[in-house]
Amino acid sequence: FGAACKTHRVDITPVTVPFSWKITKEAGLLTFPHEHNKPKRLGAPADDKYDLGTIIELKMPEKLPEGVHDVIIRVDYEGDCGRLYIGGKFVHDNFYCGRAWEFSLRHFMPEILSSPVTLKILQLRKDALIYLSPGYLPDFKDQPQILHIKSIQAVPIYSLDLPLA
Repeated sequence: FGAACKTHRVDITPVTVPFSWKITKEAGLLTFPHEHNKPKRLGAPADDKYDLGTIIELKMPEKLPEGVHDVIIRVDYEGDCGRLYIGGKFVHDNFYCGRAWEFSLRHFMPEILSSPVTLKILQLRKDALIYLSPGYLPDFKDQPQILHIKSIQAVPIYSLDLPLA
């Protein structure tokens, strides 16, 4: 910006991204055996097992609001693993680690704005052979498995072009 410009302030008016979600199928108790890729090593569940989990439909905006460059979808959950499907095609996955699952709409444009968007999330079993830091281990209470959807949010990412003279 040159020597004459010491500071530059940009005010951006926050916008709400039109977005909603609903659970279309609640998972029952999972009874299939754990998948193992090596003895005593838990592997990813087979593709068809995700249909046994909780299924969530996401309603995306038809277009991004003015000034919004991208939208991060943040899925805060306690469970085992999840998959994102756009138009029925598997495009992204997540394995629970204690932090929210985040994905960018921009990576899936323009299909994600005009196709059905589905999340399929499996419950975390108490007997799963995985390591989670003590602060991230869910409280199973007396349950053999857990899936808790805490929130699903659309977080706008803004873009501003500044001409350099």
